[in-house]
Amino acid sequence: MVMLYGPRRGLLAPANFVGCAPVAVFGPCGSDTNPVQEAEDPETFVLQLPNKAIKPEHDRTWTGGIVYTPKWIPQKYGQLTLTVDFWDIERTGIAMYFSPPVIINGYNAGIFPGVVSPAQPTATQPGVLFDPLGNYVGVASPYQNGGRTRTNGVDLSLQYQVETGIGAFSLLSRWSYLNEMVVNFPGERPRQVAGSSSTEWFVGNFFGDPSNPQAWLKWKGDTILDWTWHNWDFNTTVHFLDGYWEQIAAVQFDGFYKRHWVRPTWFTDVQLSYSLVSTPPLEAPPVPGYSKDGKEVVGSAKETPPAPYAMPCWKAILNNTTLTVGVTNIFGEDPPHAFGYEAGTVFFYPGSLYDNLGRFWYVRIIKKF
Repeated sequence: MVMLYGPRRGLLAPANFVGCAPVAVFGPCGSDTNPVQEAEDPETFVLQLPNKAIKPEHDRTWTGGIVYTPKWIPQKYGQLTLTVDFWDIERTGIAMYFSPPVIINGYNAGIFPGVVSPAQPTATQPGVLFDPLGNYVGVASPYQNGGRTRTNGVDLSLQYQVETGIGAFSLLSRWSYLNEMVVNFPGERPRQVAGSSSTEWFVGNFFGDPSNPQAWLKWKGDTILDWTWHNWDFNTTVHFLDGYWEQIAAVQFDGFYKRHWVRPTWFTDVQLSYSLVSTPPLEAPPVPGYSKDGKEVVGSAKETPPAPYAMPCWKAILNNTTLTVGVTNIFGEDPPHAFGYEAGTVFFYPGSLYDNLGRFWYVRIIKKF
């Protein structure tokens, strides 16, 4: 969400402040009244300011695909459909805010001002925030146009259906591959982030929350196998989420660089359904010239419409009812362990990609009237 009007909003992002409070207020940098401060904060305060001068971003998107259904496969062996879709998205002039490291570097270089409370930052220029005693408390970053991203990949799909003497089988497999995700924001060099966490120090404050790890995954997909026979329906679904790299230490804050591999996962769901469908029999219309209950049918009896028999009460109540029992994550797999940037996560797993419910059973009843 981009704010053009409305209240100010705060969030947390990684930053490392090394410097002094504004010398015009507290004296020369390094003096007794204005000592050098060093604050390593993976969750520094960022004051977001609305900016009504924001302009719409520009996007360029193209897609191209192929759908192939082999006609040489005999019908008795089922039908196969293969789909391949290529896509590419480029965005420029993205409404975003400067990262805390860029603002801090700009402040130390004399480009951005320091704002001492109770003074207020402007809605058009970034700045570093200080309390009345000169202590560093965060940064102010109004929305600006200037971000750029380039993303491309391919979506794959396979569908197969076949009728047999023991029911109909269908297989649907859908996969997505992220080939490239390049981010380029003001003050930062372009970076390839496909297959990595979106809470890195250089992009986390734009796309993610350091306390809740998430990522741009290279691969993800679902495969569904379904069997139907008369009123029965059984299906199983396999979910795959690729692993990714997360940065848990940066030279800017820790003096060294360290990454952690968050493992890929496979989760399996199963579901069994039975549909209760009762069709009431219809009484055959009488035929003139034939006896019915010892009486001959004559005259207009041949125009009498068929009369439906009344179904038993329990059939009428349960008619068009589907009973379902299922279980998600049938093998009780745990989500992968994740630290988040500077071990800042409160979940210790990628909370934006997974939940911690584990194996979950459910029963469902659907009644159509």
